[in-house]
Amino acid sequence: MKYFAVIFRERIWKMKTIVFILLNLFFMDIYLAPLRKMAENTGYQVEAGVIGFLLSDVYYLSVFLLSVLYFFSDIPFFGRNQMFYMIRLGRKKWAFYNCLYLMLAGFLLITIESVLCVILLFPVLSVGNNWGKVLGTLSMTNAGVQTGQAFAVNYGTILELKPWELFGLTYINGALAIACMGMLVYGISLLMSRTAGALTGGLLIVLPGMGEYFLDIPWNYISPLSWMRTGIFFSGKIMRMPTVTYMLCGFGIICVTTGILIILKIRNVDINWIADNRE
Repeated sequence: MKYFAVIFRERIWKMKTIVFILLNLFFMDIYLAPLRKMAENTGYQVEAGVIGFLLSDVYYLSVFLLSVLYFFSDIPFFGRNQMFYMIRLGRKKWAFYNCLYLMLAGFLLITIESVLCVILLFPVLSVGNNWGKVLGTLSMTNAGVQTGQAFAVNYGTILELKPWELFGLTYINGALAIACMGMLVYGISLLMSRTAGALTGGLLIVLPGMGEYFLDIPWNYISPLSWMRTGIFFSGKIMRMPTVTYMLCGFGIICVTTGILIILKIRNVDINWIADNRE
């Protein structure tokens, strides 16, 4: 496991992580600024569960996922500095550690996103079991339009879930969705090419938007990244969304199946090591 710890640290402590953080900090601040201003003007606070509604906005989610795809730009991990680890570990164990890295990276990136949300809302942040007057007002009135809010707060979700329930669901679904995205990009990169892997990631990113605007087609059942939009699960819109059980099973099937294919493929693939590695 010491090799995995070194691999994980080397891939995290890179410029791409700083770019990921700065990009999301800048874009999230644009989205949260009107909400923060409304809370400051009214003297009320905002619950941390608001991140579920933020990631449910299809435009915000698309930009966030593009930054995730950039973070995974080192896939399929064929930089020359990886040659030593593959020789020491063997191909199968090295491939397994790559898959484990992608799973942990999913939790890391959604953790970063959650921390950024807390930092930006810290002056008006509240931790409790009630949604409060700000989000309650936005969900039941047109105050969001009047105050220039950049994303919607759905009343049905507020009725069904407590703030920490939505936060927890968003965290778990977000981590697993990001991990699935990384696994699929990795698998396609090995089976076909690095370009095909990147195109697969791009296709996954546009599927949530297709599920939003083409309601007569059940895109959300085949789009694992759409399952990050936890704020619309109880929105009352005519939108076909699978159950939470379906989503968790889907995440498991995608990760396990793709992981097995990756390990089988890496045993026989001819590796062309990249000298100028972007890791």
